[in-house]
Amino acid sequence: MEMDVAIADLIHSNLYKFGLAEDPKFLRVLELARRLPPTYKPPSRYHVGGKLLDKLYDVNWMQETSSLLKDSHTFGASLCGDGATQKTVPMINCLGAAVHNSFAMLDVFDCTDHCARGGKKNAEYISELFLGVIAKLEKMEDQYVSTIVIFLTM
Repeated sequence: MEMDVAIADLIHSNLYKFGLAEDPKFLRVLELARRLPPTYKPPSRYHVGGKLLDKLYDVNWMQETSSLLKDSHTFGASLCGDGATQKTVPMINCLGAAVHNSFAMLDVFDCTDHCARGGKKNAEYISELFLGVIAKLEKMEDQYVSTIVIFLTM
């Protein structure tokens, strides 16, 4: 009962969704917490926003791209994007789609400097950005990546 109150307090005090108590990732945290020694110290906010955030990015990138590229030698994969602007920040989202992953967030490009210099988010600029993503995909240790046909759709 004390743990239930602590979880409810966490949710209410931080304005989290009530469903957090049933979230699979939260349940995984509880499962791992059961095995920790009493001397365990949680990571600082600097580690959460630094090294651990970088690690999460790497793990999620590998999961997204692995599912995106699975069977891509047979079915192909496509990249698409949009020229989003959030408040005053011009951005371009790079998304991937394939047979095993219909929505892979591959990158978000901040175009502030480019636009400040008078540049436009045109096809030439976008294709240059996407070529970097394609190069990154080709460097992966998947034997089929170098034979992928990736279609750019704007």
